[in-house]
Amino acid sequence: MEVIDDMFKVVGKGDYIMGSLSGNEHGQRIYFPVTKFLPNMPVAGPDRRSMAMVAYLGGKFNVCAEKWYGSNVENTKRGLPLLLI
Repeated sequence: MEVIDDMFKVVGKGDYIMGSLSGNEHGQRIYFPVTKFLPNMPVAGPDRRSMAMVAYLGGKFNVCAEKWYGSNVENTKRGLPLLLI
């Protein structure tokens, strides 16, 4: 709890940078096309996304990190979880 509290204090002071030029976007998303134009490329669909979340956190943390995640409702048809982190 103490680490999370410390993190929120650093964020509260504005000592962080996230995605985009604004430095405050929660993720960069891949938008899949509505119409397939290559044989293996996925198309847009319900709950189909792939995101990269990059950030810098200052203060005593002074770290850069990234998180990738994706979800695809089609995964459940293959016995995979909906969300892959």
